[in-house]
Amino acid sequence: MTVPVTGGLQIVPAEIRYILFSADELTSAIERYAPTFPGFPVGPVVDVETVGEEDPSVTVVIREKSSQFTQVKISSDELLSFMIRVCRDARVPLPARVPKRLCVLKNRLALAIRLDARKYRPNWAPRSRPPAASRATISVTA
Repeated sequence: MTVPVTGGLQIVPAEIRYILFSADELTSAIERYAPTFPGFPVGPVVDVETVGEEDPSVTVVIREKSSQFTQVKISSDELLSFMIRVCRDARVPLPARVPKRLCVLKNRLALAIRLDARKYRPNWAPRSRPPAASRATISVTA
């Protein structure tokens, strides 16, 4: 759908999707995917703290086998890759060629996806309606 605006500009609606994750889902994602990074300490996650509202990172406290606590910071980019993998494993459909980012909404980590028809589908054009004269009409008689 295209909405004409004075001056010849057209506005194409954009869709913004947010996928919210609970604290347990975030912790599970870190426990499952973070150990695949070289040098990441092995052990249960004791605490997770989200830092920042836009492009947040997390600080994770891990209890290693020696009962020593280690604090590790996971960047927003690494965290984004974890959350995309969570969605794929859970079969949550994600568009492939659309940028994704993390943010915090109502104290929950969220994966934000913006679909802008004009930017990501350059050949997209709204369907035009046929002229009024060629439209079919239906009349009901009792």
